[in-house]
Amino acid sequence: MRVVCVDDEKIALKNILLSLEEIESVTEKEGFTNPLKCLEYLKEHKADVAFLDIHMREMNGLEMAKQVKDIDSDISIIFLTGYSEYAVEAFKQHVSGYLLKPAGVDEIRKELEYVKKDQVTELKKGVVMQTFGNFEVFYDGKPIHFSRSKSKEILAYLVDRKGAGVTMSELASIIWEDGMYDRSRQKQMQTFVSEMGKALKSVGAEDIIIKNRTGIAIDKGKIECDYYAFLEGDVKAVNGYSGEYMSNYYWGEFTVGYLDSQKDY
Repeated sequence: MRVVCVDDEKIALKNILLSLEEIESVTEKEGFTNPLKCLEYLKEHKADVAFLDIHMREMNGLEMAKQVKDIDSDISIIFLTGYSEYAVEAFKQHVSGYLLKPAGVDEIRKELEYVKKDQVTELKKGVVMQTFGNFEVFYDGKPIHFSRSKSKEILAYLVDRKGAGVTMSELASIIWEDGMYDRSRQKQMQTFVSEMGKALKSVGAEDIIIKNRTGIAIDKGKIECDYYAFLEGDVKAVNGYSGEYMSNYYWGEFTVGYLDSQKDY
């Protein structure tokens, strides 16, 4: 995630830049005490997020936000200011966040997590899989509800396999680490897969699953996925990866090593 920060107070600017150094998802950061210089920078460089002060000598932060959006409509704006009375006006401009000084690292990290999730869900209409961080599934920007957590995990594993077929016994070995796959567990697996299908069918997306006699797979061509975009070399996806993949599932660690090696390369 590439971030620019604008604050005409040098100490305040230094503090936000130091805080950003502790946030893993931030891959690039630039600080400016002069709003005009930041605007010039954004004409030549892409940024995902802009932290803006409101009271500045060269330009009011609310006005600057409008000009930033004119340059890049996709950039997310977060106001970091000592004044609370501008919050209503700020959100009229559809900003992503409003923090009061002094903001701690945890507060800033949380705002950036919200921004990251919003950016992922805005990629395209249809089914969107978020794998960096915790696994989440969206349809037209809204989360899909799974009645059973294991059903969601099965879908996550199918995404991880990138369209390769997976047998029921292999899925069982992922769901239950002890390796047992008796008649009782066969029935449970059938239930989990069925519930997964119902969740997808509820939004008209059941066709993203391919079934045959030997197992099931994900149809890669029918979903939007940050993991797949990363593998294709998409710059935004590569910058969005910060060392976390399918964090809610133990088996996600096996893919983390590969992603780390590809990003370093």
